[in-house]
Amino acid sequence: MSKDKKPTDPTSREQHLGAWLSTSTDIPMSLGAIGQVKTVELQSVTTTFQTNAAQVAFLAAFPLQIFYFGQRVLMAHFAADVQLFGKPFPEGNVTRFPGMVTGDLRNELPPFLERIQSLLSGTVRPPFPLSGTGLSTKDLETYVDKPTRAAFGTLMSAQLVLAWTTFETLAGDLWEAAINAHPQTLASLRGMKDQAKKGEGRSLTLDALEEHGFDLAHMMGTLLKKKCKFTSLDNIVESYRSAFPQRSPLNDPAFWENQDVKATAAVRNLIVHKAGRVDREFKDDTSSDSRFVDWQLGEEFTLDGERLQNLLKGLFGFAARLIRAVDDWIIANPK
Repeated sequence: MSKDKKPTDPTSREQHLGAWLSTSTDIPMSLGAIGQVKTVELQSVTTTFQTNAAQVAFLAAFPLQIFYFGQRVLMAHFAADVQLFGKPFPEGNVTRFPGMVTGDLRNELPPFLERIQSLLSGTVRPPFPLSGTGLSTKDLETYVDKPTRAAFGTLMSAQLVLAWTTFETLAGDLWEAAINAHPQTLASLRGMKDQAKKGEGRSLTLDALEEHGFDLAHMMGTLLKKKCKFTSLDNIVESYRSAFPQRSPLNDPAFWENQDVKATAAVRNLIVHKAGRVDREFKDDTSSDSRFVDWQLGEEFTLDGERLQNLLKGLFGFAARLIRAVDDWIIANPK
């Protein structure tokens, strides 16, 4: 960054909250491409992934959930005042913290708090709706203060990091399950010619054999996974290309050329390892992605809803294709 250019205040960028909140529905829609998984050994892995993905999606719904909860609590206060005292906030009833009220208010406080609880639980009918006054994402964008905007930014970053962890976990567990299901071909790890010559990762210790009672019919993936890494995109690609034969789409480098997956990995690494401060590695990893060319070295990177929405839709869409490709290959190549 040039000396005369001041760093951009991360909270001053438009956050595009509407796009971000939409990821709560975009992610489940992306997973619809998985369809029915026919390979029994892959079904548990797929279900776990879908459950984890739902948790990722829920993070985007959290701001509105909190707003509506706060709204209900406030309206329940009004409703309790009306029902017990005849009008909202009667004179003198300005605080309701135990130990800070005196006289009649000390006696009024317990039934007042009990009425609020009853209104929120639905056991007492309120005199008016407790929610439904309406809130648009434009309101969130316009009226929130800087600390709240910073909190939104943190939630977006957390959602992306959790999304990558979810994908990374899927990649390792799916690979393991696939080899357990079809060890005859996949356990040889001969998908890449150079690795086949070296014999890398193909030896097992006597202890490993003994641990599984010398019965490896459905455990080869579990054993071999200990010799592989799934902690980076390069590791994931290498592991899959090593296992699946060269005529499989999963061995084709083109299958793994997904811009959203690469960008999500780069942003995740920047957030986790560099506290979001743009460095040379990030610039190199995203050099071919027009969405990131404007970020300068040393600048504090922030996600906005539109960028995050695109990345997550792309990442989970690719995850669905990965599951589908593994399942299709196993079904098309019976033991």
